[in-house]
Amino acid sequence: MMPAFEPGDRMLARRDYYMSHEVRRGDIAAFRQPGWEEVIFVMRVVGLPGERIRLKDGILHIDGKAVARREAVDATFGSPDPDDPDARHYVETLPGGASYRIIEASGDASDSDNTPVFEVPPGHVFVLGDNRDNSLDSRRIGPVPTENLMDRPEFIIWSKDRSRIGRSVQP
Repeated sequence: MMPAFEPGDRMLARRDYYMSHEVRRGDIAAFRQPGWEEVIFVMRVVGLPGERIRLKDGILHIDGKAVARREAVDATFGSPDPDDPDARHYVETLPGGASYRIIEASGDASDSDNTPVFEVPPGHVFVLGDNRDNSLDSRRIGPVPTENLMDRPEFIIWSKDRSRIGRSVQP
């Protein structure tokens, strides 16, 4: 989930948040996925029930419309990927206004930058990692049942980069 989280970051999360709150597009959620029960995933919700999600040339499309994306030219959303200084950083803005930074390590031509259309079934959401070329997300593990959404990460409480401590992780 770089750049929202960096290796070694520790976060404060609202436990069982989604038991009493509706999931919103742009939320970062912790969840378990059927078939992957031993793993707690942390991803960004980009697609809601009934929507059609597709990536085309690296651009996220929801119901056939491209999601706004602009190149990030400042460092206000986190540090560049230390493992790939040539990675491109963008600010993506979902319908409804949630904005966040994403990383494209392989440009817009990796295997995961062009997908078929995924239809999000009722009672599910579609999640993507912010580090788009290095993420095990709904493109590979499928839509996530909303009943499997657990906690909502809120703040970074510890980081090797102390300037990140206290930073909100929700858009």
